[in-house]
Amino acid sequence: MIRFWLPLALLVIGSVRIASTWGVFSQTFDEAFHLACGLEWWEKKQYTRERQHPPLARIAVGALPYLLEGRQDNPEVDPHRSGVAALGTGEQYRRGLLLARAGILPFFWIFCVSLWRWTLFRFSPEIGLATLFVASQLPPILGHSGLATTDLAPVALLAAFGWRFDEWQRDPRWPNTLWAALALGLALVSKFTVLAFAPVFAAILIRKFSRRHAVQLLAGLLLALVVIASAYRFRKEFWKPREEMRGSVSARVAGLGAFFTAYAEGVEVARKHNAEGHFTYLLGHSGNTGDWRFFPVAFFFKTPIPVLILLALALLRREARWAWCLFAVPLLILLPSNVNLGIRHALVLYIGVTIAAGIALAHLWSARRYIAIALGVWLTWNTTEAHPDYAFWFNEFAGAHPERILAESDLDWGQDLHRAVAALDRRGIAKCRLAYFGAVEWQEQFPGRFEEFWWPLEAPGCTLVSVRNQSFEAARAVQAGLKPELDWLKKYEPAETIGRSMRLYLIDKVH
Repeated sequence: MIRFWLPLALLVIGSVRIASTWGVFSQTFDEAFHLACGLEWWEKKQYTRERQHPPLARIAVGALPYLLEGRQDNPEVDPHRSGVAALGTGEQYRRGLLLARAGILPFFWIFCVSLWRWTLFRFSPEIGLATLFVASQLPPILGHSGLATTDLAPVALLAAFGWRFDEWQRDPRWPNTLWAALALGLALVSKFTVLAFAPVFAAILIRKFSRRHAVQLLAGLLLALVVIASAYRFRKEFWKPREEMRGSVSARVAGLGAFFTAYAEGVEVARKHNAEGHFTYLLGHSGNTGDWRFFPVAFFFKTPIPVLILLALALLRREARWAWCLFAVPLLILLPSNVNLGIRHALVLYIGVTIAAGIALAHLWSARRYIAIALGVWLTWNTTEAHPDYAFWFNEFAGAHPERILAESDLDWGQDLHRAVAALDRRGIAKCRLAYFGAVEWQEQFPGRFEEFWWPLEAPGCTLVSVRNQSFEAARAVQAGLKPELDWLKKYEPAETIGRSMRLYLIDKVH
């Protein structure tokens, strides 16, 4: 009984932690965009708004807002504005955001249950429970489980694929084949990076390959293709006149590729984005291309220290080395990436990390129980301290100014504007100057509450500033040989730091 109730308790506690964050944050920069794309899939029965991401996570994000409240996409405007309009204002806004975020919670369950069952199946109930304990306590996983974005789904489904593929390797029966194929297909329509990571997982996990495996592998890949086509609603998009696809048998077979045109287009868009690069910020410097140090640095500062210790100890355990490979090889794949937007793009690392840490923790429990208890308490304290800002939390190594290390979605994703309004209400402040980074249409959400200002203009009174504007934008200015526009704020101490991403200054008089 305890082997059932303890895992269930860990899963429930993690779910409650996640659900309690839904109403805390304003929409992050990407959430309205993802919502609009998901609503299009449900309402218009198509997926055309933006294809740089495959549809699965967006389908989940749009499901409850569409099915329960009939919220709709507006194709007359861009996806961001359509998503903002679908969210609405006031209580409707909060309810819509809650419903959209709730769609991601099942992926947290898939992540945790997959890693638990995988390690229980491969090792023992004790290692399975230790792995589940770590999985349910990781702030980056908890944080992105509570946001209506595309970042958690591929990690959860890759974990499910790893579990099912490993099980199929050891016991190649058709039910195991079908489960592995289903997990692979769903992972492939959750994010295009799975195209790089899934073969790596398979290569690390493979132990034997018989003729029986070969036949089932082919059948499994065909099923995965069916799952991909179903995610795009089996819509055909022909790349040459349809009549030419109705000729010979070979032409008709080639015509089946029309089911995958949208997927191929998305892969190409994602490839071009990576080739062209994206703005990034690391250790006080900004740029428009990737920095190979980004993901190692982000992982180091965003992962709880007790988990880093357990990961190091796992190197001493032979049975954990394959899990270390599931961490190290994906990290190597990520190093040359030109899109460095946060640990959210490297959550795949936590599959191997969680398993390795779980193995180390279980063995410590047997050999040095007091150390295992200390590390478990430390991890639990980190998670409790991070609440509700799991996605924006840094470990103790980052110090008091994590914005000197990372400043984009790891810290400031525009999530704290509603909390800032609550802080102003608490202080009885009716109006405030605002230098905000984020996606909230604050003129509509809070009419008359804020006023824009020319950032270099120093003035007394209330000033509310996004941390990103004081770090990322300042780095850009310095590198361009300019004086940062908000540099004058360094003379003042903030009256309050709101959440992790906003600072409130109450300036009596200009110095």
